[in-house]
Amino acid sequence: MNGHLPRIALAICLLAAAPSWAQPVSQDDINLERGLIGTGNAALALPALQGLVTSNAGNPELWFLLGMAQRATGDEAAAATSFTRVSELAPDQPRALLELGTSLAALNRFDDAYDTFNRALILADDRIVRRNIRRALAALDRKRVLSISLSTSAQPDTNANSASGSKVVTIGGIPFVLSKPATSNRSLGLGVDAAARYAPYLTTTLRLVSDANFTGVNFFHTCCSDDTATLASGPGWFDGAYHVVTQAYLRRRYFDGLPYSEERGGRVEAGWENSDLSLSAATEAGSIKLLGPHVPGSVARGQLGGQVAVSSGLTVGAILRVERDDYPIPSQSFTAGSGEVRLMFTGPFELPMQVWGVALERQFQGATLTSPGPRLDHLWGGGWMVDLDFLNVWGMSPQIGVTYISQASNDTLGRFHRVTGIVGLSKGL
Repeated sequence: MNGHLPRIALAICLLAAAPSWAQPVSQDDINLERGLIGTGNAALALPALQGLVTSNAGNPELWFLLGMAQRATGDEAAAATSFTRVSELAPDQPRALLELGTSLAALNRFDDAYDTFNRALILADDRIVRRNIRRALAALDRKRVLSISLSTSAQPDTNANSASGSKVVTIGGIPFVLSKPATSNRSLGLGVDAAARYAPYLTTTLRLVSDANFTGVNFFHTCCSDDTATLASGPGWFDGAYHVVTQAYLRRRYFDGLPYSEERGGRVEAGWENSDLSLSAATEAGSIKLLGPHVPGSVARGQLGGQVAVSSGLTVGAILRVERDDYPIPSQSFTAGSGEVRLMFTGPFELPMQVWGVALERQFQGATLTSPGPRLDHLWGGGWMVDLDFLNVWGMSPQIGVTYISQASNDTLGRFHRVTGIVGLSKGL
């Protein structure tokens, strides 16, 4: 024991002689700097925090506060370095990764930000943090050079419909389309939605935007599949909150695995958005062909949409659409208009929920074989969806919901009611 006394005495002398900034940091010091940042005085906290991290380089809390102070004073690059240090010292802290991803996005390092947010999403055990991360991921999707998303859902369906039996018959020199009636058998469907976008930057605001999308549902045992595949590419202009994208597109639709129609044309999309409001408009037009009967035609569509955050817990969105399909077949040419209203809010148990309603009127140019005059369809429906965000499976939370659709028509084959359940997962890559 006596042999250790000189070493202990030397250590005490060294501590006493050490400069004040080299002393271990106290919780009062940390609380003081945090209070300065929280009250908008980050510039006052910055020099003290820089000194404290020099003598306490292994303290992740100090590095985190330094990053917040650097961001508040406009030095996002330095903030990214500080948050990176936090993630190295405390790799299991999702909040540090959330702030690091925010800094990387502000520095236009969108792919690095996306990877960082996804790491945070896997680690996050707080529902509010996960919601904030998912919002950040959604905002990044449009900015990344390469983005891929995949979602799948089980869909119990009370009335799976099939148009795969479509064929053309000619009566009195006039062609008519004859389709199978809607089935009444219950079925279980598997829905899949996949999307990929490659949009390299040609300049700081000009990009070449290429999209590939597939959406479909396959019903087991009873009837049918309904799939749509789209390829589109063209220049896009992105400047702050504004964007305009023009693309040429090719779209194919399949029923029961067989090609039903093919469409080629051009589309233009324009939009503006900030944190509380987004507005968009899109139009597309082209030539279309029914592949079974080899009947050519033309198609034109237009869409207006908007979404506004009414409060922190309620967002309201609306979409108006119009479509004109023109064929030399009276029973196939139609004009349709529709409207949709969607509410997104925080519901019971603080769960994110969506409720929507839709109405459509489709007026055909002529009669069908099973309608007394020109066919007229009235469709309405709605749905409800809840995100079970208290569950976290590799960054994914299941969604469950239900939809109802009713179509009244003067064509006896076009009348149906349909209830669909949805249990799904989605993931961005």
